[in-house]
Amino acid sequence: MDQFNVFLSLGWGHILDLQAYDHLVFILCLCLPFSFKQWKPLLLLVTGYTLGHSASLAIAILDYYEPNSESIAIWQIRTVWSTNQRVITI
Repeated sequence: MDQFNVFLSLGWGHILDLQAYDHLVFILCLCLPFSFKQWKPLLLLVTGYTLGHSASLAIAILDYYEPNSESIAIWQIRTVWSTNQRVITI
């Protein structure tokens, strides 16, 4: 359990670091099309993003794959765009 607390602390520090504001902006862009009444799908979306981000970090750290920054930016844009399109059409 101590290791979980260490990683949880590192994760919060990573998210709330003002030099890593791109994470907060990305999450904000995902959240914008949702209303407060849609908290369940929003929670699912943010949880999915967090799990995907954690998995991609683990894959990169273990040297299974090293994406370039351009492909990461493209996937982020696609994620925001497809999320907004899905929410707007519902």
